[in-house]
Amino acid sequence: MIFAKKQSDLARALVLHLGFDLTPTPQEDFARVEAKLGKKRAEKVRPQLDRVLDQLARLQPNWDRMTLDEAAHWAAAELQERWPELDARAYAAIVWAASYGWK
Repeated sequence: MIFAKKQSDLARALVLHLGFDLTPTPQEDFARVEAKLGKKRAEKVRPQLDRVLDQLARLQPNWDRMTLDEAAHWAAAELQERWPELDARAYAAIVWAASYGWK
């Protein structure tokens, strides 16, 4: 797995939007993205962020063969493959969000 070297706006937006390391459980809040990136950069990255979150919501783990942890890591790997600008921190945020979302 290869991660982006410099955190992209998409990776940063994903982490902020989900509340990774900011909230006890995933809580989507685009205002955090706007506060950190500024309105112009946030609005520019929003369509990509929405697509990533939509793709995450549509993933279908094989619950007959995967544990919750395995499914969350599988989902993060799937999205990182589709969105190479996602870094290790965004990967961790996806694992965290998927783990809570699929409980």
